[in-house]
Amino acid sequence: MPSLLTFLSCAALALFAVLLGALRIRSSPCTVTVLPSSPPGDDAPSIIAALQQCAKVKGGRVILPKGYTYRVGRVMEWELQGSRVDVQGTLLFSDDLSYWINSCLPVDFQDQCAALRVTGSDFTISGGGFGGIDGNGQAWYTYSAGESNTKGRPISMWVDQAQEGRVVGFAVRQPQFWAFFVTNSANISMHDIYINGTNHDPRALNATGPNGSKWTQNVDGVNTYRSNNITFSNWVYQGGDDLVGIKGNSTNIVLRNITGYGGNGVAIGSLGQYPGRFDEVADVLIEDVKLFPANEALATIPISSGVYFKSFTGTPYGVPPNGGGGGTGLVRNITARNIHVQDVTSPVYIQSCLTYVEDGGPELCDTSTLRYETLRFERWEGTTNGLWTDGTGVTIGAKNNTEIAHLACSAAAPCQDVVFSDFNIRSPVGPATCFSRNAIQ
Repeated sequence: MPSLLTFLSCAALALFAVLLGALRIRSSPCTVTVLPSSPPGDDAPSIIAALQQCAKVKGGRVILPKGYTYRVGRVMEWELQGSRVDVQGTLLFSDDLSYWINSCLPVDFQDQCAALRVTGSDFTISGGGFGGIDGNGQAWYTYSAGESNTKGRPISMWVDQAQEGRVVGFAVRQPQFWAFFVTNSANISMHDIYINGTNHDPRALNATGPNGSKWTQNVDGVNTYRSNNITFSNWVYQGGDDLVGIKGNSTNIVLRNITGYGGNGVAIGSLGQYPGRFDEVADVLIEDVKLFPANEALATIPISSGVYFKSFTGTPYGVPPNGGGGGTGLVRNITARNIHVQDVTSPVYIQSCLTYVEDGGPELCDTSTLRYETLRFERWEGTTNGLWTDGTGVTIGAKNNTEIAHLACSAAAPCQDVVFSDFNIRSPVGPATCFSRNAIQ
């Protein structure tokens, strides 16, 4: 009788040998240590093989040791059931933009996609305080050149359809797009997280696109969508967009002890982008947050907002990801307290006629039916920079803005029960003012 090896092709034998050499397996409990391939190649197959071995075993563990770089040249999907993944080394995603644009995992929001999808229950992903992801983001920053929502830019880690999951001590350096996205999930916590997306291409300094020299556009820290009971604590972020974005049907969200450098601060939205969809954001606590400009090697990236709210027009204008509208919803019971801002453009901003389409729809600004109510801003301190924002995170105009809050609510759905207490923000260009339209205390 011929042996099993008789039926294996040379290519299969080679792959089998590579995987055996890259994995060190210890049973009871199931533990696999993955080493990078030698000579260097795509390590995704070895990582996937290790996960298939132990990630669905209760108490199973997959270890990528400190000091190693794992090259990732293809999409990965991790299903974790009662297991732990220790990414003590670095997952270095390739800069093969053509592959990612054509093969990244589709996400049901704004035509986005992801490089890594995590699903499952009762799991832990730990970077040990130093390990994590290198997204090779500079290739994407140069490719997009400040353009918003460039098709095919993948989210670094997408947590989807997950329960009781923890991401701890994890770093995402140079994310391709958003560092994290949490969707369709419950009881997820992310603690001790470091994110840094910094542009090093000097051509950005002379750029004339819609976002000027801010080529780290869309480098968000994390976004949530259709998720409940999500906690983010002890974060340090540097980038050019939303530190945290809380999107539709996100409830019981906690942000605590967050420090951000550059970008747009904390966003509630975007909301109301899709006709026929009801977006609810409720019971959000944002506390102990510090926001500063980012001093990059090439330029200073301002911080455009402290906490801001953004919803599309009630009448559609353009199509997603940059256009849209016609949806409705409710934002309620949002508390932002113990907030420090330094040289921020607009500490609190409500934008109810959002669009990223150029010259888009100002006549539709009072059509949104998405309501804002019971918003609390407590114990704020710091300074503005005297500049203006267009409500999408872009700083514009002369340095003569004295506003410390800008509440541009829709006439079709006035904001209700918006309260500021112990709000000590100073403007460098004159006595502080507040703009309010269709807002009822």
